[in-house]
Amino acid sequence: LHIIREPRITLLARQQFLSPEHIQWESDSDVPAQATAEFAGRLCFDRETQVLTRSGWRFFHDLDSSEEVLTKNPLSGEAEFQRPLAFHRYPYQGHLYSAEGRDISFAVTPEHRQWGRFQRYTGELKAYCFIRTDQIGTRVFAIDGAADGWSGSFPEAVELAEISYSQRLSNGAGTYGTRTTALAAHAVTGRERISALAKLCAFYAAEGSLSRQKGTGQGIVIYGDHIASVVALCRTLELPHSIWTDPRNGVHRIGIGGGIQWRSFFEEECGHGSPNKRLPPWSLDLPREELQEIWSTLVRTDGHVYENGREVLCTTSEVLAGQCQEILCKLGFKSSVRRQKLSQGTNFPVYVVSRKSPKPVLLNHRVPLRQVWYEGEVFCLTVPNGTLFVRRNGKPHFSGNCYLSFGPEAGLEGGHRTIAGRTTNAAYLENILRTKHGSVLEHAVWTFLFEGISRALTHELVRHRAGMGFSQLSQRYVDESDIAFVLPPELPEEGRAFEVWRQACESTLQAYRELLAAMTEQIGEEGPATMRRKRARQAARAVLPNCAETKIVVTGNARAWRHFTELRGSASADVEIRRLAVAVLRALQQEAPNIFGDMQILPQPDGTEIVETPYSKV
Repeated sequence: LHIIREPRITLLARQQFLSPEHIQWESDSDVPAQATAEFAGRLCFDRETQVLTRSGWRFFHDLDSSEEVLTKNPLSGEAEFQRPLAFHRYPYQGHLYSAEGRDISFAVTPEHRQWGRFQRYTGELKAYCFIRTDQIGTRVFAIDGAADGWSGSFPEAVELAEISYSQRLSNGAGTYGTRTTALAAHAVTGRERISALAKLCAFYAAEGSLSRQKGTGQGIVIYGDHIASVVALCRTLELPHSIWTDPRNGVHRIGIGGGIQWRSFFEEECGHGSPNKRLPPWSLDLPREELQEIWSTLVRTDGHVYENGREVLCTTSEVLAGQCQEILCKLGFKSSVRRQKLSQGTNFPVYVVSRKSPKPVLLNHRVPLRQVWYEGEVFCLTVPNGTLFVRRNGKPHFSGNCYLSFGPEAGLEGGHRTIAGRTTNAAYLENILRTKHGSVLEHAVWTFLFEGISRALTHELVRHRAGMGFSQLSQRYVDESDIAFVLPPELPEEGRAFEVWRQACESTLQAYRELLAAMTEQIGEEGPATMRRKRARQAARAVLPNCAETKIVVTGNARAWRHFTELRGSASADVEIRRLAVAVLRALQQEAPNIFGDMQILPQPDGTEIVETPYSKV
């Protein structure tokens, strides 16, 4: 006799409109997206706009919910990375407000909130404010192209990863073998050494290449008249180095050794080949004075300083050009990136990065605001600071974002108060649970497969018709000659009661088999084979007890699952279905803690568990 003592649940699928970590308002259907846009306002950018993330410049349509984006704190003016609270994507057809100038480029929906200051008639700037783009009119509006500060920090250590390599060796007899050597990971620590490594990475990104000489000679080569600076960095890092002049062109070269581990570090962190060069991510988080040294190093090696003080960097790496704009923003300078056309004899495009003045861009002063027709998708993010560092055509600036600014305490014109339940997903859903607006939860759906449960349990389960769908294993089509039986949780596995239950299950199973055989013989060859088997099994199933095992697939929305776990997890529920409700709740709390986290699983003196919640009947 096959006895089942515990239910088994398997999560088959999920469809979450309200994800556990973010509120996402997006849709592939024109109607829901249009309705949402009309309700909230299309405060969005066009498809050509990029936003600066931890991993570089990204188009909105390429973002995922895990990436932090650069914002400007409206109170301190400092640049800060923040994780978006929501992502917005809508179809749009209509006019956009656009500005195209030497230092700025944007195209946004009319309702989009700009972040900046109006200019008085005296030339002075008013206080910062959020303002709808279509309400700016012809007034001069100053938009920041850079941050006022950056609170960077040194990492505790920069790791050089463990590496192993093989060498082919020969002996005196002329035979060959292979020796594998493993180098343990080690770290560069201390501010002075980390600072030196960051500058050396800048030299490599601008004027360096990999060296594949044997032994400790493996490393990098730096080109140009930078001997004193590079040698000082090598001494700080205790790296072997040598200097020579290329007889073919008279260019000075500095070979920096250290072995395969150092060469691999520069290849992994800074790229290989001019179009693939970049700065290590940790170097972009250093304090401002270190970022200034990195920018100066790049300009000194691969750039130019004009008589008027304008600084430019020329590079074939698009990623490095974008990183330089991040550095200049943190240093407080506007910037632009211009892609030069390929000229005859060149293999890669050149990106020219220009450092510009720290002054804001004056909209409607040589840069008119105009309307352009647009058909396509529009995008935006919601972040706590209410601002985003975006660029279009290589010209970045700080702009307002959707639906949320930084709070009521600043008292800025156009700023919105942070409404309770609208700031984070946890607060949003907690507010829904508290106010019992459960219809919102019906957008999130999960599908489970339940096995090892009794027919008695499913008789109670299928009563939860609202918000749930069921597909149960059929006893009419399935031969139950080897069926298992679910032991009631209250029934101990010793004593007279268990023996009575076991004997009853064995006798009914034997009766089922005999009845199935008799019905099969009685029906004979009458009708199709499938129908003959079905007729025999549906008659034989009449003797099966309520504890016969069954399987069922259940799909339900979050509201229905809350109702099921609350009702069937209570102390008054049957122990078997209560045990199932507790197992389902544990799975859903892993899936969506903000929806089911208020529901508590409490142990009882008899060894069972019950479910309680402060937000009942949502």
